[in-house]
Amino acid sequence: MPRTYELPTRSVRLAVTEWGDPAGRPMVLQHGLGSSTETWSEFAETMADEYRVISWDLRGHGASEKPGSGYLTPHYAADLQNAIDALELDRPYVVGHSLGALVAMTWEITYPGEASGMVLEDPPTRTSPEIREAVHGWTQLNQSPVDQVAAYYQGEHPEWTPEQCLRAAVTITSVHPAVYREIGEDSVRSAQDTEQTRLRAMATISVPLLVVHGEESAGSMTYPDDLALFVSLAPHARLAPVTGVGHSVHRDSPEMFAAEVRAFGRTL
Repeated sequence: MPRTYELPTRSVRLAVTEWGDPAGRPMVLQHGLGSSTETWSEFAETMADEYRVISWDLRGHGASEKPGSGYLTPHYAADLQNAIDALELDRPYVVGHSLGALVAMTWEITYPGEASGMVLEDPPTRTSPEIREAVHGWTQLNQSPVDQVAAYYQGEHPEWTPEQCLRAAVTITSVHPAVYREIGEDSVRSAQDTEQTRLRAMATISVPLLVVHGEESAGSMTYPDDLALFVSLAPHARLAPVTGVGHSVHRDSPEMFAAEVRAFGRTL
């Protein structure tokens, strides 16, 4: 059974969930924008036989503290380090999805060598010019009634169950509005970057690194052209493409994702 508790840190109070043996090898999970720890439940249960799996709602999300500002990746990376310190974790295995991947990356660059290894799940390798429209859509959903948002998700994802649609609606509407505003403004600035700064930063990560990603045609934000450059910059990194899925590999191909993460973890 998962264990839930509040964790005060030097920065914010985090709503934490743990699975597995408290004395086990630590695995830390970082969810994506507009999500929550609940997205990891199935994956965490799968990994709990081998790890002490630890996840929390990022600041501004779910049941964690929601300050009025401070929602850029350096803020989240500081929270990650502060939580690791508070929990006295020794070189955890860190897995991050989307925004969580960017947070994990920023954290490892800021605190090099603190992880035993890292998995970046479909990291956004660039910011597309359409980000303004996307942020506007997320903001509208965030400020809409839950039942309307659930109906929207049902229309967009007919393969989802009503329970999944409702859960997604509750999650996105519980996010502090400043999260979308600050990340949106930062994304607009990033979209003007022509120097591949984000990709070149990924390549400076020195710990063992696995990049699990979907297909661009299905909605992946890890673009093939970028990966070609990345491999040339970071030959130590390993790529794990998963066919038939888009941006959320752990949700849409859970068995494949768990197998990749487990196999990579056993090499660390």
